[in-house]
Amino acid sequence: MSLKFKTFPWAGEHFDEIETIEGSPRLYLTPEGNFPSMTSILSVLDDGGLDGWIKRVGKEEANRICQEAADRGNELHDTNELYLRNELDRSMIKGQGGILFNRVKPYLDQIQMVVACEVALYSKQYQYAGRTDAIGIIDDKLMIIDHKNSRRPIDLSKDYGRKKLFRYMVQITGYKQALYEMKGLDATHGCLIVGNHLTSTSDRFIFEIDDLLLNEMYNVAEAYHSGIINKQVFNYFNIGTKHEKFPTIHQ
Repeated sequence: MSLKFKTFPWAGEHFDEIETIEGSPRLYLTPEGNFPSMTSILSVLDDGGLDGWIKRVGKEEANRICQEAADRGNELHDTNELYLRNELDRSMIKGQGGILFNRVKPYLDQIQMVVACEVALYSKQYQYAGRTDAIGIIDDKLMIIDHKNSRRPIDLSKDYGRKKLFRYMVQITGYKQALYEMKGLDATHGCLIVGNHLTSTSDRFIFEIDDLLLNEMYNVAEAYHSGIINKQVFNYFNIGTKHEKFPTIHQ
């Protein structure tokens, strides 16, 4: 049976392109100033877990795994974007990214309308910027949509899995804030669509962008710009012991 493609309606919203300067941090040259990327300001949530993993597997193996994940992720992002733009041809579906696209496609097909794909957003108030994968309507709700790939499914029964997902949720929350400042559009929910490499499966996590996530994002931006990191104010560092603070997830 051939793969059936959906034709997505578009809302027609326009977003200006914003130039970036690669480096550490990556900078976005917005009309309001040069702002660091959302990924850069999220560095205040680094807890040494990555360093510990590199020590366990070795630097060479870690570099190999990270490069494979990056290549796979780029393939998946590109295929998803072409699909949402109604520009994907079946001949373009190839490699590991193509396999994962086939797994996540049922979730993409539930998007009722696309507002934007791969657009740069920035927050003048909190001075950061970033590029969101997609903005769309699912279940009649405006959502920030993020495409991810993972070696294994995110296990929410483990602290590591909860932290990994929570960090993605804070990233999406940052895009929600920027979208509201720029366009007055209120994305009430986030949607994370994950292709899992080793199991050839996919997962979807939908969540309301609530006060807990907004406060976490505000604290992240303040800590980054001030250089003062007080771990006690971040829910991220307490996820392992305070599970009741984790936002409600719908899959």
